[in-house]
This record gives sequence, structure tokens and C-alpha cells, in this order.
Amino acid sequence: ADVQDANDTTPVESFATPPDPGDGVGSLSGTVTDAVTGAPIAGALVEFPLFGDLFDTTDALGQYAIPGIPAGTYPRVVTTRNPYSDARAENVQIVADTPHVLDVQLRRNWAAFGGGGRIHTFTGPDFTNDGCGPGHAIDQSLLSGWSSAKGAAPSVTVRLPGYVDVNGIGIDPG
Repeated sequence: ADVQDANDTTPVESFATPPDPGDGVGSLSGTVTDAVTGAPIAGALVEFPLFGDLFDTTDALGQYAIPGIPAGTYPRVVTTRNPYSDARAENVQIVADTPHVLDVQLRRNWAAFGGGGRIHTFTGPDFTNDGCGPGHAIDQSLLSGWSSAKGAAPSVTVRLPGYVDVNGIGIDPG
């Protein structure tokens, strides 16, 4: 199985053996942009999670290039950049002596702390000192979460950094 890191709750099943370096190498490059504005995103990490040395970070134009990738099919390529939601491309095939292009669009998470969201109000006890206060509901980490007391009906109101046209809401109930 392939997991991105300790935050990853959606491992990708794979029974494939690692690529044989003797089969040659290819490359992967592309541009990472904001899904709404189309603006390039600098500082995004594009990586093959199972292979620690196969990654690149986008430049000011949102461009990346990963050379020397052993030919084969990879369970996934992950693109991350706080405050954006991750993007994943699955079953990425790299062919020897062939440049491949993978352009990625990321959606900004306006409610995330890194995106400018702040806890405005909340109900229930505040367990911030125990490492699971309401701020953990918007920190984009699955390593810790927001906890409340048993039997409580907690709620949280998030103040966005500005006016945002909302076309969808995603919540991880875990």
C-alpha cells in the first residue's frame, strides 16, 4: 500500500514491485495552478510518496520537473501546498526516455487556518491546552482533531479571510 504520510487516510492498494532501474528512466514535469484563478502556485510539493528522492517544488511560475524516474507505473503522484487541498494522480505511468507532463490544479481551502480561516466562536469545553481544541478542526492535519465532552453538541463558526463565493463544503467527520 502507498500512503503519503501520517495524515493520509486513503492508502492506495498496490501489489506492484518497485520499478527496475535497468528498464530506463523518464521524467515528469508540469505546472501547478489555482483551480479558480489560474494563477501559478509557487512552493507546491509534487512527489512520488513511496520514493523519497522523486520530488520537486514549484518555482515562481508554478513549474516543476522531476528527472531520472525509473520506468514503471506508480500508484500515485501527490501535489500539496498549504492552504490548498491536496491533489492526487493515480496509476501514473513513466516510460523510459519519454518526458511526461502532469499539470495540476489545486483548490484553495479558505476555511483552513493556513488559508486565513479563524475560529470565530465555538461551543463546548475548550481542550486547546490538551492539544485538541477547536483550532484543530481547521488546521488541515489529521494527526489531531477537535474534541469535546461526551454528550455535548459542539459547534464551531469559522470566520473566512474575506468574502468568498462558496460552491461546496467538505467536512471530514473523523
